[in-house]
Amino acid sequence: MTKFKNLKIQTQLVIGFMLILFMVVFLAGVAYVQTATIQKQAELMYKHPLQVRTALGRLQNDVTELRLGLRQIMLVAEESQRALILNNMLLTEADVTKQFQVLQQLYLGPVQDIAEAEQNYLIWSAMHSKNTERVQANQNGLVVESLKVNGEEGLLRDRLIQSLGKIDDFAAKKSESLYNASVEMKSNFNQKLLFFSLAILVLTLIILYTLIGNIRKPLKELIATSNALHLGNWDARNVYDLSNEFGELAVSFNILAESVQNNRELSHKTSELSRVMLSEDHSQRFFQVTLHTLAEHTGSQVASIFLLSKDQKTYEHFESIGLTEAGMRSFRADHYEGEFGAAIFSKKMQRITNIDAKSAFVFSVVSGDVLPNEIITIPILSGNTVFAIISLASIKAYSTQSIELINQIISTMSARIDGVLAYRKLKVLAEQLEEQNVELDSQKNELFKQTEVLIQQNHELDLQKKQLNESSQLKTNFLSNMSHELRTPLNSVIALSGVLGRRLVGMIPDEEYRYLDIIERNGKNLLNLINDILDISRIESGKEEFDITEFNMNALLVEVMSLIEHQALNKDVKLNFVASGSDAHLKSDVDKCKHILQNLIANAIKFTDNGSVDIQVDALVDQIDIRITDTGIGIADDQIEGIFDEFRQADGSTSRKYGGTGLGLAIAQKYANLLGGKIVVKSILGEGSEFVVTLPRLVSVPESKPTDRVDRTEKTKSRSVQVPHSVTKQSNTIKTLLLVEDSEPAIIQMKDLLEGRGYEVLISRSALEALKLFEHIIPDAMIIDLMMPDIDGFELLQTIRDAEITAHIPVLVLTAKYISKEELKILKRNNIHQLIQKGAVNRQQLLDEVSTMLYPELKQVNKPPRSVQKITRKPVVLIVEDNPDNMITVKAVLEDQYVILEAVEGDSAIHMAQEHIPDLILMDIALPGKSGIEVFQVIREQAALKHIPIIALTASAMTHDRETILSYGFDAFIAKPIIAKELNAKMREVLYGN
Repeated sequence: MTKFKNLKIQTQLVIGFMLILFMVVFLAGVAYVQTATIQKQAELMYKHPLQVRTALGRLQNDVTELRLGLRQIMLVAEESQRALILNNMLLTEADVTKQFQVLQQLYLGPVQDIAEAEQNYLIWSAMHSKNTERVQANQNGLVVESLKVNGEEGLLRDRLIQSLGKIDDFAAKKSESLYNASVEMKSNFNQKLLFFSLAILVLTLIILYTLIGNIRKPLKELIATSNALHLGNWDARNVYDLSNEFGELAVSFNILAESVQNNRELSHKTSELSRVMLSEDHSQRFFQVTLHTLAEHTGSQVASIFLLSKDQKTYEHFESIGLTEAGMRSFRADHYEGEFGAAIFSKKMQRITNIDAKSAFVFSVVSGDVLPNEIITIPILSGNTVFAIISLASIKAYSTQSIELINQIISTMSARIDGVLAYRKLKVLAEQLEEQNVELDSQKNELFKQTEVLIQQNHELDLQKKQLNESSQLKTNFLSNMSHELRTPLNSVIALSGVLGRRLVGMIPDEEYRYLDIIERNGKNLLNLINDILDISRIESGKEEFDITEFNMNALLVEVMSLIEHQALNKDVKLNFVASGSDAHLKSDVDKCKHILQNLIANAIKFTDNGSVDIQVDALVDQIDIRITDTGIGIADDQIEGIFDEFRQADGSTSRKYGGTGLGLAIAQKYANLLGGKIVVKSILGEGSEFVVTLPRLVSVPESKPTDRVDRTEKTKSRSVQVPHSVTKQSNTIKTLLLVEDSEPAIIQMKDLLEGRGYEVLISRSALEALKLFEHIIPDAMIIDLMMPDIDGFELLQTIRDAEITAHIPVLVLTAKYISKEELKILKRNNIHQLIQKGAVNRQQLLDEVSTMLYPELKQVNKPPRSVQKITRKPVVLIVEDNPDNMITVKAVLEDQYVILEAVEGDSAIHMAQEHIPDLILMDIALPGKSGIEVFQVIREQAALKHIPIIALTASAMTHDRETILSYGFDAFIAKPIIAKELNAKMREVLYGN
């Protein structure tokens, strides 16, 4: 039994399973044999008694059918029916023969029984055939006599039936004997089956009991040992010692328990050592308790620590336990000497084992010197530097647990030692800081005095900044006024010099004729200077606008070269252009890029007396480089840095020889910087220069500084004032106007004017009153002033448009305020009906605008047509200009192509427009008496004059002036001085649409 228990569990299970399988197979074999016997018995019963009796039954039926067929023949008179009956009788006779064959094959009784029955059938069949012939011969009486019980055929039939009955009796007896044998066989089979089943069941239970006992007992022992460990008995071990799997599991379990116990002890020692290290911050006490605990847990008799010196050249003894004075000497850090050398070099723990008796490693005890068996050297790292070394020595070999303890605690020890030494340094630094704080307090007092001085200086700087801002605004106003005053005389100079140049060809001496060219050229130079100064002013003020579009740099350079090609031809300078071979498209401000390129290429041509100017485009992934190289005079190295300064050229001689103001390069660089690019220059004096313009493919436009108006408008979004969501809408036919105005004279004037036309006028003297009014009624239209207390007109308009219930109300703005470009954009964005300046409005214009606002269906009727005119004659142009020089200039430019009418002030202009109905009016804005805008509005009020296109003429070049003028409804805008080509083009566009 013991040998069986020592077998592998797998082997035991296989043996038990095979025994059970053998018994099951044996039982299946017995069942198979018995089943085969029963099958044979059943087949015997089926083949003899059952089929024999079935064949006898069919024979008897066939005999009966033959007798009935004979009787039917006697009863049927028709031959066809008799023939059918005779045919059926033949089929029955054939079946009789077949059944006798079956009896011969299957009958188990005497063969003579079948022969006797077959002989009797043949005799009866012969008599039956004879009677059939009698019927056909109409001898029915003889047939009837023969069929009787005592007749010939009757006696023969009885004999046949008796022979068949003999066979049937034998088959019945045989069937009964077979059945009895089957019952006895079943009883025997059941007895055997019960016996073998009980035997298999008993044997299976024995096998299961044995296997369960061999598995359950070791499992119980393992569970008991596990529970003992769980309850804290770390010495508990499994004593199962058989050599099967459970024996192997018991050995593994004991090893695991041993490992867990060791790890627990190791963890306890590690925790204890960590606790000891954390308990002290003072370096001396820290190393004392740490070395003592480390020596105790590792079984060491010597423990010491050496620290790296401040100059990192030596390791010096700091603290030790059990170390002799001779062992406390310092050693060098750069020489890997002694037992510490390998640890310093490898930065890993080193263990020296089996120390020879002749070794110098000894330590002293009371009884004398003792030779250590093992020495452990532990490097303490900070980063990649060994800043401390711990040495342990023992007279015995170190246990695996001790080595593992050192490996686990070394990282914590390194960090803690680093922290203690850092704390030591901090204490020293704290003492030094305390001394420095005293000094800093005195310096603080001194700085406080200096701060008061700086505050005073900052105050002065703020005043200076304010003065600079005021100066900048004054400069902008000055430039605007200067451009107006300078462009007026320039208009005459340029235009008339051009007219005289065309008319006096060949009529005056050539030298005098060249004077005209000089006048026109210098006038244009002066105009360019004014434009450059305005560009510089606009850039520096931060009001520069951007129009970002996508364009091809190659195409732009072709356009620029066509504009300045004549300059190169005049100087006999060859202009070469190499386009980019790849895609040179970019998104930027095309006008500013054009300005940059014009300035740089023109500059290159100007300073090149002979040779060439080469232009090359390089299309990179994120940028496009335009390289402009010339063979001109070049620039000295010490002068390159200042060429982009305003009003600056290389030197005075250059300015005198080549002219110019020094603004071209400054503007080009400022535009390039605004577009996110740059200009780099290389030059060699006397050989030429190379300017490289770098522009990004996608420009990032700097945001313009918002004006106060924009700020105030944005703040409207956060106001708590809201328009109510549900109000009453006027349902009567009288139109209701809400006038929001804080000026009493304006209220009286507007109310009298509008009520006289049948409008119902509601008055609100502030935006808050207007918003409160919306709680009760929604007017059909509004007239608002922009300059009001608390909430101004801009904020009121924004609030109205943000509310769904009032967003549809048409609004007419009537104000005396100067409208800036940003404010005009705000008004347009809020969809105002019309903007009317208080100083420029008359009663009829106001009534017309109110009428078209309240009755929009009339707007198209009152709007003057602006379709392209079909003029077959010489167009009539009315020029309204108070400056005689300008009048002469415009007439000189236009009189060859147009019929000219002249007016020097507003009333005469209105009168001449009514009298002559001109095809076009050129209207100066700055007129004596009525301004050009007032004259424009009077003309627009008259139905007969509404269709006349009006072009505004002004010497103001500022962008916001143009926007303001066009907002009144002028068809076009021309800035002075007038360029003949530009004026003619604009007039053709207005008159003919081309």
